[in-house]
Amino acid sequence: MSEIAICTIISKNYLPFARTLAQSFLKYNKGKVFVLLVDKLDGYFNPEVEPFELIEIEALRSVVPDLNKFCFQYTILELNTGIKPFLLEYLIKKYNFKKLIYFDPDILITNSLNDLSAMMDKFSIILTPHLTFPIDDNFKPGEIEILQSGAYNLGFIALSNTSTTITLLHWWKNRLYNQCIVAIDKGLFVDQKWMDLVPGLFDDVFILRHPGYNAAYWNLHSRKVYMKADKIYVNDQPSYFLHFSGFNPDDIRPVSKHQTRFTIDSLKDMIPVFELYRDKLMKNGWGDCKSWPYVFNCFDNGVKIPDFVRRYYLEMGEDAKKYGNPFSTQGNSTLFKWLSENIDGGFPPVTRLMYEFYKIRQDIQQAFSDVLGRDRERFWVWVTTSGMKDYQLDDRFFQEAIASYKKGKGRLSFKFYSLRNINRLKSTLGSTSKKLFGKHHPIVNKFRRWNNYLNRRFMTAANHPVVAKSINTIKIKKDYGVNIAGYINTESGVGEAVRANIRALETTGIRYVLNNVDSSSRQEDKTYTTFSNINPYDINYIHINADQVPVFYLQKGEEYFRGKYNIGYWVWELSDFPEEWLSHFKYFNEIWTASQFCADAISRVSPIPVIRVPHSVQSELSHTIRRANYGIDEESYIFLFMFDFLSYFDRKNPLALIKAFSMAFQSKENVQLVLKCSNSASNPVAMKKVKDAIQGLRVKLIDAFLSKKEIISLIGLADCYVSLHRSEGFGLPLAEAMYLGKPVIATAYSGNLDFMNVNNSFLVKFKLIEIEEDIGPYKAGSIWADPDIYQAAELMRFVYENRDISKKIGEAAAADIRNQFSAIQVGKVIRERMKVITVGTSKSYLI
Repeated sequence: MSEIAICTIISKNYLPFARTLAQSFLKYNKGKVFVLLVDKLDGYFNPEVEPFELIEIEALRSVVPDLNKFCFQYTILELNTGIKPFLLEYLIKKYNFKKLIYFDPDILITNSLNDLSAMMDKFSIILTPHLTFPIDDNFKPGEIEILQSGAYNLGFIALSNTSTTITLLHWWKNRLYNQCIVAIDKGLFVDQKWMDLVPGLFDDVFILRHPGYNAAYWNLHSRKVYMKADKIYVNDQPSYFLHFSGFNPDDIRPVSKHQTRFTIDSLKDMIPVFELYRDKLMKNGWGDCKSWPYVFNCFDNGVKIPDFVRRYYLEMGEDAKKYGNPFSTQGNSTLFKWLSENIDGGFPPVTRLMYEFYKIRQDIQQAFSDVLGRDRERFWVWVTTSGMKDYQLDDRFFQEAIASYKKGKGRLSFKFYSLRNINRLKSTLGSTSKKLFGKHHPIVNKFRRWNNYLNRRFMTAANHPVVAKSINTIKIKKDYGVNIAGYINTESGVGEAVRANIRALETTGIRYVLNNVDSSSRQEDKTYTTFSNINPYDINYIHINADQVPVFYLQKGEEYFRGKYNIGYWVWELSDFPEEWLSHFKYFNEIWTASQFCADAISRVSPIPVIRVPHSVQSELSHTIRRANYGIDEESYIFLFMFDFLSYFDRKNPLALIKAFSMAFQSKENVQLVLKCSNSASNPVAMKKVKDAIQGLRVKLIDAFLSKKEIISLIGLADCYVSLHRSEGFGLPLAEAMYLGKPVIATAYSGNLDFMNVNNSFLVKFKLIEIEEDIGPYKAGSIWADPDIYQAAELMRFVYENRDISKKIGEAAAADIRNQFSAIQVGKVIRERMKVITVGTSKSYLI
C-alpha cells in the first residue's frame, strides 16, 4: 500500500504546469504522481518520458456514466473540475492509496508535505479556505466574489482512505454529474461551491488555515511571500505550496487574470518567486504547448461547439440520449443536424441554434424583439451575415438554412428586393403620387405609410451587412474604464446632456477619462476642465448625436474605435428615425439614449441594442443672483421658457407659447413671460417673428449666452416653467425646473413623459400633425405634436390663480425628479448595464 500520492487534471495545453507540479513534488517528497488528461493525446507528447503517470480520460469510462455526454455538456473549466471526484474515487479504489491529495496543475510544491501527511492521519478531509482575514478594499475579488465562488479553494483537497471519504466522493460526484457549472446567479460555481456544505455534512473535516499552505492571489492581502536563500516563506513561516491561479508566463505583471488587487510592482518581494515559476514553465514547454488544441472543443467535423449549445444540451436531461454521441455529425438523428433544422417551418428558416442563441442574449433580444414574427427576416439576414462571424458561430451550422432560403419560391426575399430596387420603387411612388394628387391627398399619405413599412421591413438589414462587434469578441479587462467623448465644454443642450451623464458615471466608481470635442457653439462651460487626448480604456462612451457620428469618426480615425466596446449616446426628437443615418449604427456595439420615446424611435430600425439611460438632473441654486440682474420685474409672477435657435425654432414652438400667454393675461395684470434664447444670429427670420409677436405684451426677451449657474438661477427666480414643444428627446430644462420644485406646464408628448405625469405637472393635450416641409433633419411627412394653446392658456391662468395647488404639484415634481433622476440613480442604471456588457467577456475570479 503506497503511503501518499498526488494527482491533477489537465488538458494538453496545460502540460507544462503538470510537469512543473510533478517535478516540485518529487523534489521534496516520495510518492506517486498521476495526471488525468481531459483531452486526447493524439501524439502531441510521449507519456513514457514524463515525471508522472498519465491517465487518459477513456480509462474513466467505466466510472463516469455516458462519458461522451459528460464531456460534451461542460466547458473546459467545468469538465476539468467536474471530473475531479470521479478521478479521486478511481485512484483510491484501483490503488488503495492510504492518502491521496489533489492539486491544481498551477501549484508549485515548495517543501516536504510530511506535516500535511501527519494531519491526514487524524482527518479524512482537509480543505483550505480562500480567506483567513477580512478584505476591506474595493478591489476584486472581494468578499462577495469569494462568497459567490466558494469559501474553500478546490485547487487543493487532501483525502484519507476512510469511509467518510468514500461517502464524500459518492455524494460529490453525484452532484457534479450534471450540476458542475458556472452559474453564479444560481449559487453554483463548478465543483468548488459544493464544498461549502462539506464541513456541515461530514464530521471528519479539518480546515487548514496555516499561511504556508495554498498562498495565492485571493489571500496575499494577509500573506507576505518572499524568498530567502532559495527557500520560500509566507509570513516568516515555511511555504509548503503556492497556487499560481490565473498566472500567464508570457506576462507576469498582472499576477493573475482573475484579480485587480495586485500587480507585480506591488508585490516586489514576490518578484523572484514569480520569475522562478515562469522560468520553470518555459523550460517545461510552455511556448509550444500553450497553443495545442482541445479535442472536446469541436464536433467530429471540426465545428466549434458554442458554450450555449453545451448548456442547452445539459438542460435536455434524459432527452439528450436520443441523439447518441453528441460529438458525432454523421447520420440523420444527430444533435448537430437537429440544431441546424428550422424550428417552426417558417420562412426564412430560423434554426434551433439561432433561436437558442437568441434566447440567451439580452442584447440580441433588444435588437430583434419578435424573432419569429415581424423581425424574422431582419434577424435571419443579420445572423447569416455578420452575426455568425462576430459571435464566432461556424457557418456550417447554417448551410442547410441558407440553401433552403435560396430555394424559397414565391417568397419576398431580400435578394429580389435589393436596396437599389427598394430605393428606386420608393422614389418613383413618392414623386409620382405628389404630382398626380398633391402632397396632402389621402393616397399620398397611404404611400407614405407604405414607404415606412418598406423601411422597417427591408432597409435596416440592407443597410447593415455588418453589425458592430459583439460583446464576446471584444476583450474587456476586469478593471475596465470608460472613455467619455462629447461636447463637454459646450454651452448648449448637448453639452449639458453629456455633463449630466458624466455626473452619473462619477457615482459608479468606474474609472474614466474625458475626450472633449470641439463645437461651433460657445465653449465656456468650466464644469470639467481635465481632458485627455487618448482613449486608454476598453469602453468608448461617445456622446455624439447620430448625424455627427461620421464627422467624429473622421476626426478621431478608425484607431479610436478599433478594439473597443463602442457605446453611442443619441437623442432623437421624432418617432421616425432618419433613413439617411441608418448606416451610422455600424460604428457602435450599442446605443444609449435619454428616454423611452427616443428608445422606441431608434430601436425600430436598430440592428444593435438600444438602452434607456436617462440624463441625471441636478440644479444648484445661487442665492446671489436676483431678478434685477436680468431686468425681470421683482413683484411679477414669472413664466419662463428657454430655447436654442440651433435646436430648431419650429420644434421648440415659442410662438405658440406667446400666443397662449396673450390669451391668458391682459397687459395690466402683474404677470410676465420671460423668453431666454441663444444663437439667434443663426435664424434672424425666426428671431424677427418672436420680436413681432411680443409687441405690446409683458414679455421679457433675454437673448444671451448664460453660464449653467446663471441658467439654474434664472429657473429658480421664475414661478412656473412652460414648454409648448412639438417634440423633445428628453426635455432637460423641464426636469431641472421640476427639481427646483417649480410647477411645469408642457406638451403631453415625447421624451418628457418619462418624468412628467398628471400628479407632478400640468400636461397640455395635443394632436399629431405631419411636418409639411423639411426642417433640418425633420423630414416632411414625419409627425410631431400640435399643442392646444387654448388649454395651455387655461393652465397658465390656473397656476397663476391657484398658487397653493401649484406649489404642491411642484413639491411632488421635486420629489420625483430627485428620487428617480439623481446622479446616483442614473449611475446605478449605468453600472447595471456595464455588468451586462462585461459579463460576456469576463470569467469568474476564482478557479
